[in-house]
Amino acid sequence: MNYMDFTSDACMNLFTAGQKDRMLALFSSRGPRNLILSSKALNEPWAADAPVVETPSSNLQFKFYPNPVAGEMVLNFDHNTSWIGKTISVINMNGTVLTRIQIGSKTQRIQLSSLKPGMYFIQGENQGEKIREKFIKL
Repeated sequence: MNYMDFTSDACMNLFTAGQKDRMLALFSSRGPRNLILSSKALNEPWAADAPVVETPSSNLQFKFYPNPVAGEMVLNFDHNTSWIGKTISVINMNGTVLTRIQIGSKTQRIQLSSLKPGMYFIQGENQGEKIREKFIKL
């Protein structure tokens, strides 16, 4: 009873032991389909008529470079030192928080070499002031 043999018969209800192992490997922590397990696709749908409100960030909050980044990114809080001691997050396109970084100085270096290539966001909040900036990981 090989479910994946693509024949049209009545006993297509079981996987072989090898097929089961292969399918479980796809969804393991290092598998290529692991992100499906944390997808927000099955959550409540977004309201189509609700306006998207995006607050433009000011260049006086912080600067970050390089963008796109290969390994290390520098966050510069020279213009707003009240961010020191606050926490910022690196978030993927699905909204999953990948890492949190506590700002320890006006110039904060963060290692991003473990991220896969793609688009990510830096997000944080400081006394009601929110930042959300996107960056590209090469």
